[in-house]
Amino acid sequence: MARRRRAGHPLAGSARSRRLDNAAKIRGGNPLLFPFLGRHFVDGEINKWRDPEGVIHDLPTHGFARNLPFSSTRDADGHGLRMTLVDSDATCQDYPFAFRFEAAYCIVDARTLEVELITSNPGEVALPYYAGHHFYFHLPHDQREQSSVGLPRMERRTQLPDGKISEAQSGKSRYSLADASIIDNFIALLHGAVG
Repeated sequence: MARRRRAGHPLAGSARSRRLDNAAKIRGGNPLLFPFLGRHFVDGEINKWRDPEGVIHDLPTHGFARNLPFSSTRDADGHGLRMTLVDSDATCQDYPFAFRFEAAYCIVDARTLEVELITSNPGEVALPYYAGHHFYFHLPHDQREQSSVGLPRMERRTQLPDGKISEAQSGKSRYSLADASIIDNFIALLHGAVG
């Protein structure tokens, strides 16, 4: 999703001056992170990951999804959009698994954007993944304190400089967008958090 407007006002989007020849440096939009988020290391070497069979593969920071085209379908009522990415020859080279990854967006009301990430495994072996996204909202700085994000029951974690993951911290159900404690964190939903 490169740009989204509601009632004529920007809601989410990318910087207008972005250069598409270096997608990793784009700040804006809603980059979808799959099959993994963050940096990956094998024996100290960045952008590598080891599959369950012990084979080492290349994988860019945040995975490959943000650099690939998704198919998209609008909901009949015009309030929702579903974007889908499925495995291909290009993805199987360094992520040898069948998958279907979807991001569903719904504008619930004038103040609420609902997002759901869905991963399906059409293959016969376990699918290693942890998906995510980066949101960039058009929001004046003086409105951040009054704006918030609501989350299901979860834990917060951070990625350490060596690529390892921190111990879990209890998460809250709502965070102000002015709360600096949510920067550079990722959320792990707890079992049974969504129905």
